[in-house]
Amino acid sequence: MGLFRNLFRSRKRESKRERGHGMGAAVSTYMDEVETYSWEWRKARDEIGEEAASAKYPTRYTTAGIVETLLPMCDNNLSLVQEALGVWQESRSRRCEAEGDEDRSTHVTGVFMSVGLNGIGNLFGLIPASAPSFDPDLAAQGRARGWRR
Repeated sequence: MGLFRNLFRSRKRESKRERGHGMGAAVSTYMDEVETYSWEWRKARDEIGEEAASAKYPTRYTTAGIVETLLPMCDNNLSLVQEALGVWQESRSRRCEAEGDEDRSTHVTGVFMSVGLNGIGNLFGLIPASAPSFDPDLAAQGRARGWRR
C-alpha cells in the first residue's frame, strides 16, 4: 500500500512541476510581448507625442488587461502571478544586461513594478488610499472587476 501512495505522490509532484514550467513559459512569453510593445510605444510617444500614442495603446496591454490575462495562466492565483512576474523580470533584465542594454533592463524593471507591485496592489485593494503609490483609477478598475482581497 505504501508503494502505491509513494508512486502517486511522486507523479503528483512531477505534474505540479511540469504545470509550473508551462505556466512560467506562458507568462514569460506574454510578458515579453507586453514589454516589447511598451518599449516600442515609449519610443513612438517620444516621436509623435503622448496624446497621439495613447490613442493607439490597446486595452490588453493596460495594467488591468495584463493582470486579467495573467490570472488564468496562473490558476487564478494572485501569488503565482506575482511570483511568475518576478521570475520574468529577473530573467528578462539579465538578458538585456548581457546584451549591454541598460535602458531596456531599466524598462523591464519598470514594467514589473507597474504591473507586479503597484498594479496588483491597487487593483486588488492592497494599497491604502493614503499611500503615495495609491492610484484611484486602478483601484476603481479592480473594484469594477470584483478584484478584492
